[in-house]
Amino acid sequence: MEPYIPQCKFDTKTQIFTMDFSFVPHLKAEYLKKFVKTKNALVFLIMEGIKKMKIKPLYDKEPVMVIFTISNKYLFDVDNIEVKYIIDAMRYSKFFYDDSYNYLSYMVIGKETDGPCLMTIKVIKKSDFFL
Repeated sequence: MEPYIPQCKFDTKTQIFTMDFSFVPHLKAEYLKKFVKTKNALVFLIMEGIKKMKIKPLYDKEPVMVIFTISNKYLFDVDNIEVKYIIDAMRYSKFFYDDSYNYLSYMVIGKETDGPCLMTIKVIKKSDFFL
């Protein structure tokens, strides 16, 4: 299970949280009822990566932007990336107060690569993102 636990880092100076997956964990919402165990396993993996961190972010009520960067050799539709369980795992870990639009926004970026399919997630304070 260890290779699937994402690598998590928090830069206390910039207040930027980064999570690197060695794969792209996508699971469309219409399949969640059939694959609840898979969803729970992914939330568990994310929370295990977060638990290993010595210093964790605490954005509390500070609005944040979550940026999902997918490295893939194939074109993909950005609306096919399911991010709910990733955001939920960060919320369960108390990174931010709530995942409503008052506190959280997100964007998906694609990056063409010849290597394996990967995902990087960054959490940035909105005040630092929107100058």
